[in-house]
Amino acid sequence: MDVMSGIEDIATKYDDFMNTIKTQLPKVNKSLIFELMPLLKEEKESPGYNLQIHVKDNSNKDELKNLILKEWGVVPAFFEHNHAVVEHRINLQLLKQLNDLDSVDSISGSRSGGGRASRGPVLERDEDYPAK
Repeated sequence: MDVMSGIEDIATKYDDFMNTIKTQLPKVNKSLIFELMPLLKEEKESPGYNLQIHVKDNSNKDELKNLILKEWGVVPAFFEHNHAVVEHRINLQLLKQLNDLDSVDSISGSRSGGGRASRGPVLERDEDYPAK
């Protein structure tokens, strides 16, 4: 394999990865996924995160609350502007569960617990949130 075909292979696999994220986890902030992926490979346990979950206007918040309580054993805190927060160990399967709820608009988060901070901010604040 020559160098150029190896570079093209990297570019192709990156494009495939980005397309998979767009189709499987479109509501999840990409920075959260990029930070989470190596942690899932390196650590024995799923890392702890403070997840920010934005719920769609006029949606049933009980759907989100009940799923998190049933599957994760914790109750999310709800704040104004359709914003829920939950601190929990996460993996891609948990993010997929949230992503697939009709009531969820977007998901972001930052690393918590264990004395390890996030590698960078992943919670973006927008004065115009929610974007229309």
